[in-house]
Amino acid sequence: MPPHVASTPLSNRANYVLPEIALMEAVTTDERRNVAMVDKLAHFLRANPSSAFIAADLADLTHLESGPSDLAPAKSIVRSSWLDIVPDDAQIDRESIARGIARIKTDEKHYPKMQFEFEDGRTEFGRLIGEARNAGEVVGPSGFTGTDSAELLKIVNRCDIVANWVTVFNDRYADPSWQAALCEHSGHAVARWWRVAFLYWLLASTRGPDANHRNDWEDSIYVFTASYCDEFWTADKGMAGACTSLFPYVRTVYHPSDRWWTAEAV
Repeated sequence: MPPHVASTPLSNRANYVLPEIALMEAVTTDERRNVAMVDKLAHFLRANPSSAFIAADLADLTHLESGPSDLAPAKSIVRSSWLDIVPDDAQIDRESIARGIARIKTDEKHYPKMQFEFEDGRTEFGRLIGEARNAGEVVGPSGFTGTDSAELLKIVNRCDIVANWVTVFNDRYADPSWQAALCEHSGHAVARWWRVAFLYWLLASTRGPDANHRNDWEDSIYVFTASYCDEFWTADKGMAGACTSLFPYVRTVYHPSDRWWTAEAV
């Protein structure tokens, strides 16, 4: 199912979840891009102050899922309200966004660790797939030969394959009870996350060794967050396609122009 195309701006009759990475990008990217991102965020937050929420991350959700029978409900994706970290009457600018981030960060080492695992895994995954494509051999526990990209798109949606892959990175999930739960469905946070990661790693492996993968890490966070939401609005075609492929129950709304994001809510 292709993404829906946005024809109207965001409504003020809904709640919006922003990944923490959206705020971090606004205060850490290059100055020219930073100005544009802060302007978009400020416009959006001024229009929707009471309906903007900051998303939980993988660590928050896996903490809730301490055992295989624990499944975090969709509402768990909300960590805090924007108004919990920035007063309603505060001026929204780069500094106020940075202060907001400082208030909600519970583990400064968590995101860098996740990013390292994602980027290191992408490199290793690409190497394995490259070797398999040359030799016609199997890549890891998936049974993927590395010769057909469409094959892996199907594999990342198979719960039993994802369950095996998860144990490669965290042996906690090798326990038979966890494997049984992950094989039954892929609703656990760790399964959602690694399905997203595998898809981006596959796409990276098809671009060639000199391609720019700079945004893959950030994009994967948006798609993971979207998996807990009813709708996902984006001006990024790649993210729209990833969410549609992995989480078809999410209504993905895409438009190459992001005017729907900066437009006044109606």
